[in-house]
Amino acid sequence: MVTGAASGIGRAIAVELANAGTHLVLIDVDEVGLARLAAVLRSSDVDVVARRCDLTVPAEISAATVDILKRYGGVD
Repeated sequence: MVTGAASGIGRAIAVELANAGTHLVLIDVDEVGLARLAAVLRSSDVDVVARRCDLTVPAEISAATVDILKRYGGVD
């Protein structure tokens, strides 16, 4: 899981993890930036979930966590 993934350091981390072959959950409030990055990574056959989430809103964090755990069973 990479927070702040739509740009800057978060994006760079996501790209490096994708290059290493990891499954990714991308988190950010910037839906457009997330969609762009997810499309680029998916074109390289990376398993990517892009999830809009505002980390200052506890309910959004809880909802994102539930979705991630349902999909992957855990987070490393």
